[in-house]
Amino acid sequence: MDQDFGRYLDYLKPDEVKAFEALCFHCWATRSNAPAALFAAPEIERRAIALSFVGEAFLASGPAIAAAYREPDGSGAEIFARTLVPLLEGPGRVPGLITAIGPDESFDIFECNIQQEHGGHLDSAFSGGHVCGLIWDSYHFVEDAFGQGSSVAFSVNHLTKVGVAFAQWLFPDTLKGVSER
Repeated sequence: MDQDFGRYLDYLKPDEVKAFEALCFHCWATRSNAPAALFAAPEIERRAIALSFVGEAFLASGPAIAAAYREPDGSGAEIFARTLVPLLEGPGRVPGLITAIGPDESFDIFECNIQQEHGGHLDSAFSGGHVCGLIWDSYHFVEDAFGQGSSVAFSVNHLTKVGVAFAQWLFPDTLKGVSER
């Protein structure tokens, strides 16, 4: 595997290595479980994990969404999307485009691109890391996410299992003593 990792490193451009590092250590300082979160990053591709985040976002934002829809210009879709963001991002993963559409009668649509909002090295769409299989972009669509007729669609750039192993190989000092759980 080290031989493959050496080839990957040779293949990646310097900016792509910086983007890979930014993805690995995104939110590192603010998460007490950062190493475990890094190792769990590939799990976001599983629909059950994505659904659990959507459910958690609805539980946290439901009252605020209801209050927003009582206001003439309130956006429950924006509240829901912004509540979902911190659940989706962490070490080894960052959401890209999130589109939330409110219940049928609301005509409420909100979009945000978190990668672009972060900018810098986190704002790299398709890179050598994707080509090498170190990073994957998982897409999920969920109906009735925050009310009947609502929906949310989102993509998350995240490390793959090979990407996590590559991070351990590339950043051994940072990840020293951390083992996969």
